[in-house]
Amino acid sequence: MRRPWLLLLLLVLVLVACGGQDEEIALLEAEVIALEAEVVHLQSEVFGLQSEIFDLQSENSELLIENAAPSNDDGFDIRTVIHFSHHFDGLGGVFMLFILADNSLWSWGNNWAGQLGDGTFEDRLNPVKVMDDVVSVSTGYSHAMAIRTDGSLWGWGFNNNGQIGDGTIGENRPEPMMILDDVVYVAAGRLFTLAVKSDGGLYAWGSNWLGQLGDGTTAHRLSPVRVMENVVSASPGYNTASAIDADGATWAWGDISRWHSNWVSVIKSDVIELSDDGYYGRVAIVTRPVLVALP
Repeated sequence: MRRPWLLLLLLVLVLVACGGQDEEIALLEAEVIALEAEVVHLQSEVFGLQSEIFDLQSENSELLIENAAPSNDDGFDIRTVIHFSHHFDGLGGVFMLFILADNSLWSWGNNWAGQLGDGTFEDRLNPVKVMDDVVSVSTGYSHAMAIRTDGSLWGWGFNNNGQIGDGTIGENRPEPMMILDDVVYVAAGRLFTLAVKSDGGLYAWGSNWLGQLGDGTTAHRLSPVRVMENVVSASPGYNTASAIDADGATWAWGDISRWHSNWVSVIKSDVIELSDDGYYGRVAIVTRPVLVALP
């Protein structure tokens, strides 16, 4: 909110400092200073609200864990968990996925987008079984991906940018959908997904408005597209991604605006300057993988 007393005080100070300068200019300068002070105050308020939201998310997560029974009559036993993945869904809640020693996959938590994979959109306070024969699972922003023992990749949940990879967009998937075969590694990002096949091919799909898929475009992909060879591991970030190849080299792409200047050598032709809708301001992106040079 505006603070007239602050504006008046700043105006007096500026007028005294300016001496013989034009009073109208001094008034405008004082207005600018007052607005800058107001922006700082509003930013502080926003930070405080973000902290409150995080606290509420943490409390909700703790309640889910506290209220969940360590075992149930359906066969879930938390003492046999061999793999675990969870993610805040951005609406004040969290969802969790567990693989047990018998390779069964279980989930519980918030389910507004079908991210639990149990065929419903109902929140669960106790574990529900999703599928059998699972060896790996990864959670994104309210979507999830799982690899089964036969190498098949399955996805479900939030699908506003095609991050499930079944060729559709805008239709959330409450049940697992078969996406790829012969997969050895998967990582679900915020609104996109990365997967590595046994031949070292890296595939990406989903949101791509900042080049985070690495396919040379900024077009969303509703199905997997191959973007690299000879890959052993990959990691999606918020709007960036990276991969490690079989030689141990690290590659990265996407929004590079916040990268350390010594981290990567980027050919200018690989960089595109974008002016987006105002949320991020002006950003620089790399739409294809570039070799990272560590400092």
